[in-house]
This record gives sequence, C-alpha cells and structure tokens, in this order.
Amino acid sequence: MGVRDSIPQLFGMPTGPVPDAAAAASSRIVKSVQAVSVTIAASATSGTASINPVDPSKSLEIMSGFLDADNSGTGDKRCARLELTSSGLVTAYRNTAGTNAVVVTGYIVEFAQKAVTNVIRGTVLIGSGLNNADQAISSVDTSRAVAAYTGITTTETGGATFNLGAVELTSATNVRAYRQNGGTGTTYTVGFTVVEFAASVAQSVEATSVTISGTNTRGVDDLSTYVETPCLVVTQGICPDSGGGNAKSCFAYMHFEGDRASAERVGTNSITGTVGRLGIVGFKAGGVKSMTAGKVLVADAATSGTASIPPVDPARSIVLNMGSAGAVGTPVTAAYAAGLSLVDADTVQALLGSAPVATSTVEHHFLVIEFA
Repeated sequence: MGVRDSIPQLFGMPTGPVPDAAAAASSRIVKSVQAVSVTIAASATSGTASINPVDPSKSLEIMSGFLDADNSGTGDKRCARLELTSSGLVTAYRNTAGTNAVVVTGYIVEFAQKAVTNVIRGTVLIGSGLNNADQAISSVDTSRAVAAYTGITTTETGGATFNLGAVELTSATNVRAYRQNGGTGTTYTVGFTVVEFAASVAQSVEATSVTISGTNTRGVDDLSTYVETPCLVVTQGICPDSGGGNAKSCFAYMHFEGDRASAERVGTNSITGTVGRLGIVGFKAGGVKSMTAGKVLVADAATSGTASIPPVDPARSIVLNMGSAGAVGTPVTAAYAAGLSLVDADTVQALLGSAPVATSTVEHHFLVIEFA
C-alpha cells in the first residue's frame, strides 16, 4: 500500500449507535487536552505558560513546532524543547538568549488514572563529536510504552545548521537520542517523555524507524503488527544521519497508514540519508475517535498558511507536526520551522515567526488526532 494521495485523509470514523454520554465519558482514556503556546523572550533562555492543573504522572507533552523571527539565527538561539514542569506550568527552553523571541507550540494530554501506569520525562545530553547518546530510565514494559520527542536545545552556532534530533526507547531501561551530526565543540540536549500504558487499555505499541537513503526521496517501513486506526501516534523526531547535505535533503515529513510508515523529502544527497521515527499506540476501547492527515502550504515569503479538515472537537484534539519539505536548498531553517495548531474545528494553521527569504513553497505536514 503506497502513500495515499488524497489530502486531507480521514481514518476510522466511528459507526453504529452513539453510546450514553455518561458511559462514554467513563470509558475515555484521555481526560483532557490543552493547547499551549510558550514565548521565550528575546533576552531569555526559557519561558512559561500556565495551564489548568493536570496530574504530571498521567500527562504527555506534544510539541507541535516552534517559530522565531530570525531567518539567519543559529541553533543555540532558535531551537527549543517543551516540558511540563509542574501540574499547572509548561516551560520552553533554548540554549542561548538572542535578539528575537521564540514561540513554542504544543499540547498537554492528560490521560485517565486507569490508563497510565508510569510517565518518565527527561533529557539526553549528546556530547561533542557524538551522533547519539543514551539515558537510563526506570524500567517500563516496552510492549506498553512509547517515547515522544519533546524538542532539542543545542550549543551549535554554525550558520548552516538544521538542528534536528530524534529519540528511541531501545530497551526497558534506556532512551537513546540522535542528532544531525557529531560536530566538534557542540552539544545537543534532546527532550523526551516516556508513557507506559496500562495493560487494560493498550492493545498494541509499535515503534517505527523509516530511512530515506542519500540517493532517494522516499523510504518505507512495514510494521510488524497492523495497528487498527484510529490510534495514537507520537512523533519521535526526524534526523539526517550525517552532517552533509542541504535543507531540501535534510528536512522530511512522515505518514502513517496502519500497516506501514513512510517518510518523504524533496532533495537527495549522496552522503546524507534521513531517518524519521514514530511511536504508535493502539487502544482496546475509548481511545481515539478520528485521525486526519494533511499539509499546509506556506508560500514563498509568507508567514502563515492554513488547510481545511473535516470538523473535530478542538477541546479533544491535538495537531502532530509530521515534518516539512520543500525545494529551498539553502540553510533557511525558518522556512521549514513552523508552529502548527487548530485555529477552529476545521482549520489547521502553520505559523512562521517571519517571512523567510525562500525560493519556493514549503509543505508543513500534520496529523490531527481527535480523542474519544
């Protein structure tokens, strides 16, 4: 099965009689969803936003993007990560204060008490000259646990940097993080949150890694188990496997289709491949109502774009940033970095901090998940 051409796509619309409202509420796996937007001021390395109190031991951060007003800014000033730092506070971080603010967008998903047995959030420090590093965690059941990528901060000050990272749950007690390249003198701090679901709610958990080799524009990974849709998907990052290449060969987007995942990009490079990672959770009941995949086109020199989707309940929905692609070959990271959000029940917006000096339209791909 290839990547579907119709955008947007709608998976798993519910059929049959509508259950009693009280019974439906009691069976829900997700208790609440809150959209967040955190501003890191120009003179600061962190910023906060208040939310309605949640239980951090039952909650997951979803980072849906970041935007800044510096088209030529370096990774240490522009790249950010998101973290739930207390029951009512979300914090965004970057490594170095700059002349412009950075805005980080995302969601806090609080699961029902019965649905989650463990949540572990933390960071992995990738040292100078290294491409990856490991972080020990308390033991989880890998058949019921998924790792989510929550962003990256870096000391990188080079101009031609794309500052991409990814995470992977490699064992019951280890999270591995990846960076674009092992540049000497630079470090990356990669954020993650691991959620272990209860056996009573988790039907299956899959982690997929899709590689686009240097001379190709597409890669595919067939899942070992078919995951019934609609389901929960979490992004684990998209990362070039070496330091060469340019923006159009480094940036990519991902699709999920139940039995396989795919990644695509516009450019190729003989020395640079790109690896995209997703975590997929199938629930037994009461989990996900619908999934809608699509893309927002942001035109040359524009600061935003929108895409229409079938209506969802914004109070029960999240927007996953599935990556971006375009024909912009120079290192104009601002053209590829955007904050994604629902602006109403049937519209997804991609917002840039400023109009990048680009040479073509850039595609920002998304997956809207509406919880039951």
